[in-house]
Amino acid sequence: MTIVPILLAVVACSPGKFNLDEKIGMCGDVSKSSFMKDCGQNYVETNVSGFLIPESSEEEFAANRAIAQTRALPVYSANGFFPGDLKLVGPDADIERAAKYSETAIRRASELGIK
Repeated sequence: MTIVPILLAVVACSPGKFNLDEKIGMCGDVSKSSFMKDCGQNYVETNVSGFLIPESSEEEFAANRAIAQTRALPVYSANGFFPGDLKLVGPDADIERAAKYSETAIRRASELGIK
């Protein structure tokens, strides 16, 4: 038994306490969105570094774009914006890399409809 059916039952049996029009999403692999939909989710939350792959070529990202365009659920959000090896402060800060990474990540997120 998973927690998802329990949570859905609690929401369904608590009129007035929950807005059932609210979206409920799940963090995970976009290619598993059919499973997430079967579990009652409304959207997928993905990972910036792993799915938007801002430091990879457009050709490499094209495969993930195709997955996102044929998914069972929309991708509304993404987490884990900067990778751990990208230093943002201190003497080893790489502002140029951070700026390029950010621009690519935000553009790709926008292309996929990630808010």
